[in-house]
Amino acid sequence: MSSFYSKQRLSVGMRLFIASGLVRMLIALVILICLWAAILWSSLLP
Repeated sequence: MSSFYSKQRLSVGMRLFIASGLVRMLIALVILICLWAAILWSSLLP
């Protein structure tokens, strides 16, 4: 029973880890897109 519980807890931890990693990737993508848009905008302006 204890081994099953630890396995379940490990899977939940992995899910949380993967979710946090995806959130970090999304935030990094948004920041990169904002930076790229700002650079593009400043280069388009005279």
